[in-house]
Amino acid sequence: GFEAAKKSNFDIADYYYKKGEDVIKNSGFDDNILKYLNIYVTPKLSYYHYKKGNYETANELTWKSLFETEEIETEFPNMHMAKIQQLHNIARVAVKQKKYDEAHTYEKAILDYHMLHKIPDLPGKWSTALLKNCDEELISLMTFQVFSEKMVNLMLFPDVDEKLALDYFVTLDQFVPGFPGDETYIAFSKAIYSLKASDDEALLNYSEEVLSKGYTRFNAFKHYLILQ
Repeated sequence: GFEAAKKSNFDIADYYYKKGEDVIKNSGFDDNILKYLNIYVTPKLSYYHYKKGNYETANELTWKSLFETEEIETEFPNMHMAKIQQLHNIARVAVKQKKYDEAHTYEKAILDYHMLHKIPDLPGKWSTALLKNCDEELISLMTFQVFSEKMVNLMLFPDVDEKLALDYFVTLDQFVPGFPGDETYIAFSKAIYSLKASDDEALLNYSEEVLSKGYTRFNAFKHYLILQ
């Protein structure tokens, strides 16, 4: 069903999701097995509704998935990143609904949590201890995912999101050191600050620093600065 939903083959997806629901309902599995099964199934069901444009249902299911994942993150520390993935998915749903302020709130919470170790003022359990127990590479990848999608939103939805994004990037220069590519995030943020301050010389210097970095994953940042 999930693979069919990814390809927008909704007739096939409908059939398999309904079949799966019936199997689970009549399985007789104990609560512990159902707990882990739901952790696997709920995000896929959320994605199905996201693809169909049922954004309210997708939002509800994504929050459900976040809380289900939370139940096992102490036992499996890296599942904390899976929970953050669901929070980012909630932001993605909000973008589809053109609720840019709401999406920005979630994106900002994730980036502040990862980069500045600020505890999100959001439902759920959040702590620096949970964060530090995660694999550093997973944190780095999730940070890049959220940061880079913020860049895409900045380029695609300039009316509201541009102000939110630019104002936010200006504040991102006090990172907790230690993750791969953090010098590029810092240089990019300082370039944005220079852009907002109309400091052309500083903008040029920091832009050159970003452009000189070898990471291809930062290409969206480079494209944005070139366009300026």
